[in-house]
Amino acid sequence: MELIDNRLEFYNSLTQESAFFAWLRRLILEKRHWVAQQTGIASLTRLPELPELEKIPTLAGLGDIWEEHFRSSPEQKRKCRAAFEDFTRTTSVASIDDIKPDVVVKYRDVVYGRNLSGKTQSNLFTRIRRYLAFFRERAVAMEAISRSLGYLALLTPNESTVSLDPRPIEPAEWQKLLAVARGDGQAMVLLMLNCAMYLQEVIKLQWSDIHNGCLVTHRAKTGKCVRVAVLWKETLTALEKINRRGSYLFYNYAGAPLGIKGAEKRFRDLRDEAKVAVTSSQLRDGAYTAAVEANVTASLCQLLVGHRSGIADHYVKRKPEMVAPACEAIHRAYFGG
Repeated sequence: MELIDNRLEFYNSLTQESAFFAWLRRLILEKRHWVAQQTGIASLTRLPELPELEKIPTLAGLGDIWEEHFRSSPEQKRKCRAAFEDFTRTTSVASIDDIKPDVVVKYRDVVYGRNLSGKTQSNLFTRIRRYLAFFRERAVAMEAISRSLGYLALLTPNESTVSLDPRPIEPAEWQKLLAVARGDGQAMVLLMLNCAMYLQEVIKLQWSDIHNGCLVTHRAKTGKCVRVAVLWKETLTALEKINRRGSYLFYNYAGAPLGIKGAEKRFRDLRDEAKVAVTSSQLRDGAYTAAVEANVTASLCQLLVGHRSGIADHYVKRKPEMVAPACEAIHRAYFGG
């Protein structure tokens, strides 16, 4: 009776549930035969040696690791964490283990209700997964995070918001834009059309990406898919006029590599001066559309825009001239001849 009273007193002294289960685990491991006798569960005597339980950091602990070790751009660092905090705030999850399929689906429905574009939804979902994947890459709670990432794969954009209809720039609009472009701005828009690039891709280009009149680089979004283009004489002439200030092609007025905000402002100013209502992405859409409509093979079009083509990367890098038909088709569409 005294033993029971002592145990009850011990139970009452436990203020945290985790402490109780830690004690119970130790009791089973160290006195499994006694526990088997007391509980009548004979199989406890045959338990194998149990591995240490994976330590799951708190959400605040993950945030501390993120701030200390994530080394990408400050903007990406901020956006990824903000996206994950939106997820946790909206779903009220308190730990990684709370991320379940039904929770993910409910969050997805909330995002659908925000009337965001498909691209914005995709960016938000990708940043949430990127945030968690970073900790797995640092060997933090790998099993729990891998399980959560599997559930987060359910975060996909609402199909009704995804537009598959490109909006290519019209040849007349292009001519007006090019007519007012000067210096770096002229080289920038020529590269975007010539190489079917988005604004955020062209500002990442370096001089080392240009070889013998060709562009040989990788798609900025993934860093994996090779992309190549044969540069037009107009593009090469514009590049020759650029004042080289470092390894990148484009710099801001303070001497730092041009960022997306600065590039967007330059394009808006150029567009306003030309009096054309176009977006920078329409140059890329125009290039891709012109190549496709000229019946250029799909593999060459994919090489131009940095999609997987099925052609070995090492061969593409040795023979970037293979995409000449695509680049020539774009030139014909926007320069005539």
